[in-house]
Amino acid sequence: GTLLAALIVFILLIPIVGTSDLGGSLLRVGFTLVLVAGLWVANEGRKVLAVTAALVLANLLAQWLAREILDEELDETLLKASLSAVYLAVLTGSLLRTLVRERSASSDTIMGGINVYLLIALTFAELHIVTECLAPGSYQQGGVALLERLGESAQGLHTSFVYFSFVTLTTLGYGDVVPVTPSAQFLSATE
Repeated sequence: GTLLAALIVFILLIPIVGTSDLGGSLLRVGFTLVLVAGLWVANEGRKVLAVTAALVLANLLAQWLAREILDEELDETLLKASLSAVYLAVLTGSLLRTLVRERSASSDTIMGGINVYLLIALTFAELHIVTECLAPGSYQQGGVALLERLGESAQGLHTSFVYFSFVTLTTLGYGDVVPVTPSAQFLSATE
């Protein structure tokens, strides 16, 4: 329940906060809640908990200190998205393994299923960001490279790719954001 609440708060913050510095801080606080709430879910054993705790620490450092260390906003975005994608994938896998072992439905298993769905969308959003950072122009909106359209805004990228990820995962496929390189197309098809 705690993870689900943190995920909902974080996802709802994304379109609300805008691209201001205050918005960026609120998103970091929201993602920090997801990071910490995920520790309670990753209780499969010492190894998984240790890996998850290390990923939480790495993500916290990146979320709150990357701006001080890295000069380029795109490098900062790439670091955060890479670490976030790994953490979210590990958390999703851990939660999914726990759910598969359950033999009966309960409110916890239903919330766990919703958590897995939301985590898959957020994991792919981060992977789309990594793809765009590594190969700018991998995605287009209105015939213009997404990164160019947003002016390399990290928050704009995050908002666009969370939207794109949910549109892809739910199979709505509006077509307003389009993967144009083979790697972006493959990642979208995989999602």
